[in-house]
Amino acid sequence: MGLGDRPGKEEPYVFHFPDGNASIARRQVRSLVPGSIPGHTTEDVVTARADYSRLDQEGSSVRIRLNSTAVHVGHVGPNEASQEVEVGYARGKRLVSVRAKRCVLAC
Repeated sequence: MGLGDRPGKEEPYVFHFPDGNASIARRQVRSLVPGSIPGHTTEDVVTARADYSRLDQEGSSVRIRLNSTAVHVGHVGPNEASQEVEVGYARGKRLVSVRAKRCVLAC
């Protein structure tokens, strides 16, 4: 049947991430928080140094909380009519709560 045989055809280059899925997460952070990770390509994201101070700035449209363990995530009010989400999280020995219009919980 010759399945997979393609005489004269080169195999396409497939990019391999040397750090596993971390590069994918770093690309997402670069896209969501401008200026957090310098560069523009998949290749340079692997070695780029992240500016962690930019991840959780007041007034930013996207805020990423590191070193925080979510202990509660839920809609405020009835799910059908809810316009906010509340996130309770532990940071060190403190429990903190925030509200937002949207939330992405990465586990």
